[in-house]
Amino acid sequence: MKQIQLLLSLLFLASCQGDDHLQTAKTPKPKIETKPKTHQLSAYCFYQLDEKYSSEEDSSLIVQWMQEKSELILQNKIQGDIFAHEGGGPNGAEWNPSTDLYIALLFPEDKTSSSPKLQLNGRPQNHPVFEYNPHFVWYRVKEDFWVKQLKQMDSTEMRAIYPDALVKSIETGQFEPIADLMYGEILKFDISFQEESLIRFFHATFGE
Repeated sequence: MKQIQLLLSLLFLASCQGDDHLQTAKTPKPKIETKPKTHQLSAYCFYQLDEKYSSEEDSSLIVQWMQEKSELILQNKIQGDIFAHEGGGPNGAEWNPSTDLYIALLFPEDKTSSSPKLQLNGRPQNHPVFEYNPHFVWYRVKEDFWVKQLKQMDSTEMRAIYPDALVKSIETGQFEPIADLMYGEILKFDISFQEESLIRFFHATFGE
């Protein structure tokens, strides 16, 4: 009798272990995402080496800076973006800038060899100076070029630069700005990639 009970016990334990093994095998493993994230069309503008008066000519230092800056942008650690319109001049404009500008463009992955299009005041900028990866490129706009392209903004551009709430509060007399919103000069950047497009502005003021 004891031998039969022992045999039944062993058969029961064996069946339990088998159930555990089957249960484990049926449990799906989480999928590991290996495909890079797809970026939306994005644009950022920086002074050379993040210095408003940089005169650096060492290309290796500038390339290293773009490499490090790219990594920070991909981590969403973005500082010094001139397109954010948070400069030290009147109404957020840049004050007395004097160096080259660097435009960083991120664009979505696709199955073609399409590249983004960048225009400054309608003038195409066709030659990236640095490629972090096939979907993240940098353009350089030399100071001696962009200074000659500065222009006065019109009312449509002014409304594109400033929030509607700010413009309305000024028009209704609820808020008085430090200077007229149209004070200063701008560069207009048109960026496009396939069906996506962006408009960004560089707004500068100059004085003593």
